[in-house]
Amino acid sequence: PFGDSFYIPNLSSYNLHNIMITFPTFARELFLLYYDPTEDEFQIYLDESRDQYRSNVYSPIFGRLRTVLPTLTFALRNHFPERFQGTDGGSSEFMAIFSTGDIPKLICDCVRKEERLKRPVFCRNEIFAPVLQFGSVYKDTTILPNTVTMPVWPHLPCFKKWQREGLVCDTIL
Repeated sequence: PFGDSFYIPNLSSYNLHNIMITFPTFARELFLLYYDPTEDEFQIYLDESRDQYRSNVYSPIFGRLRTVLPTLTFALRNHFPERFQGTDGGSSEFMAIFSTGDIPKLICDCVRKEERLKRPVFCRNEIFAPVLQFGSVYKDTTILPNTVTMPVWPHLPCFKKWQREGLVCDTIL
């Protein structure tokens, strides 16, 4: 139903190493979502040197995080309730990367194919951890093959309504 242009990444299992090599290739707006089973809560980690305006309530980054986080964590608990039950329920740690940029904010050397070929150790995008992208994605999927396209963050209230109530927003109908 989506035609040939609908891209579904072939994702492999990933670990902390894959997560750590993904971060340096982004200039900004890349965040780590961490589930702490001892507290049964989600936490967010970000590089303050890259996203220095993240705590300013007027910054786009803060607004996007305030929209994305509740919806993402609700969706994870809603769709995988057995996975997020705290240590008493047998749950373990969980980590995922997500981005809220209008596009993935990769450093330029990892966007250009010629540069990726020159710097295969640094731009090893084929072994990056999956990135949940709450924004536009690159049309050329070889740039960031582990991108998982998520709803663009302004549409998350409608996604949230569908998650909680199973209803489609009036603005979409």
